[in-house]
Amino acid sequence: MNMLSKWIRILHRWLAVPLVVVVAAALIGSAAGGGRELPAWIGLAGLLSLLSLLVTGLYMFAQHYVRKVRRARSESVS
Repeated sequence: MNMLSKWIRILHRWLAVPLVVVVAAALIGSAAGGGRELPAWIGLAGLLSLLSLLVTGLYMFAQHYVRKVRRARSESVS
């Protein structure tokens, strides 16, 4: 595993924490809100953290298949 993949994996794990906090805050806020709307920044914060998790998750997902293709090519050449 190269250094970039290692840091992407660590970043992905730590990006999950704000998402959980924002989702919990939104659920608690909507339950205790008494019918009032939540501030827009709560929704945007959740969307931003979800988007960053999507990007890092897709990178890690693609890395698996890139390694598999590279390994197959190097074995077929040898």
